[in-house]
Amino acid sequence: MRDKQVLDWSNSSVRWSSYEGIPFAVSSCGFIYMPPYVDKLGRSVKGNCTRGNPNNFGYHQFQLGRRNHKIHIVVASAFIGERPEGMFVDHIDGDKSNNDASNLRYLTPRQNMRACRKNTRGSTSRYRGVHWNTRDQNWVSSIKHCGKSIRIGSFKCEHDAAAAYNKKRQELGWPIEGQNLIKR
Repeated sequence: MRDKQVLDWSNSSVRWSSYEGIPFAVSSCGFIYMPPYVDKLGRSVKGNCTRGNPNNFGYHQFQLGRRNHKIHIVVASAFIGERPEGMFVDHIDGDKSNNDASNLRYLTPRQNMRACRKNTRGSTSRYRGVHWNTRDQNWVSSIKHCGKSIRIGSFKCEHDAAAAYNKKRQELGWPIEGQNLIKR
């Protein structure tokens, strides 16, 4: 990780912008620099360099004026281009704190859901596309494609069901980022 003291704010990996007349710079590695300025009420505001603070959802944000801005959206707009209507900014590696421009991309809502990792709270399995069948006493692997649920198979081992789900994702051409990370 780059140290904020050694960043060269004049090179090509930095883009300058402004919000409500307040200038700021964004680096391709996810730092935000705000030089000293005078606000609308005539108060002097000290400049600072930040990677932001995580919000309740884990996305890093910074405050500019009276608004919070998500750093991944600002970095993507500066280095990838303006976000197309209806698209989401995705962290390719799934790490919400990694706001490097090379780790961000625009996805449709459907692509974004396919690329996301599973939230295991309230689930019978820690893997995506896998659930426990209490009647048959086995793990079932299934996937939803084009609005239809496809049953992949039944397995005695949860890991085997997750591996079958991953294989089916590859066959369907889905992004590799949303695959299950199988821990044995």
